[in-house]
Amino acid sequence: MIAYKYTYLIGSLLFFIYWLYLFIKLKEYRQRLLLISLLYAILGVTFGLVYTADWWRPETIFGYRVGVEDFLLGFSNAGIAAIWYLLFLKIKSRGQASWARIAIPLISTGIITLVLFKMFDWNSFYANSIGILTAIIYILIKRTDLIKISLMSGVMMILISLPIYLLMIFVSPGWVEHTWMLEKLSGILFIGIPIEDFIWYFLVGAMVSIVYPYYSEEKYI
Repeated sequence: MIAYKYTYLIGSLLFFIYWLYLFIKLKEYRQRLLLISLLYAILGVTFGLVYTADWWRPETIFGYRVGVEDFLLGFSNAGIAAIWYLLFLKIKSRGQASWARIAIPLISTGIITLVLFKMFDWNSFYANSIGILTAIIYILIKRTDLIKISLMSGVMMILISLPIYLLMIFVSPGWVEHTWMLEKLSGILFIGIPIEDFIWYFLVGAMVSIVYPYYSEEKYI
């Protein structure tokens, strides 16, 4: 079976395959895809230092606490969540959003996460979840028309991640127990996967999918 040091990289590459499909399929939205993917990739590397404190600590190919896998995973997940729904919806009115504006929810999520994590000693999963949820609520209060996209994207990210997790567990038995700090989480597993990861993927999908539409004021049919 595959050594744990390669499992995280394999999973990250599998997510990238989804991303690559969208890049090829949705040519018109490549600039948006790259923009959001890069922003979240940078954040993914940064928050890798937080997550590995009390949530999980996957082995990386180079042996560092945060590796190229974190960049690739953040890059792929963000891009997938950001534009997958454009496979099914048509734009009613187009708009554009700048790098600076798109970064606002990321920065606010980061600040809330760090405050709860550092100052109040919250577990990084719960701290980050509150940060993401705050951004979601703020946007949806102002753009109720995005609720459907937000919920669908949250569910879609779970469905995309599920087979990848199952494959990684299959090729690297014991990977979850070796990687996650289950004693610092709820300890609840669903088909062998920590329930926290399902929640996190739902929240990420729900937030990332509505950031660009909100700041660009795009509407869909």
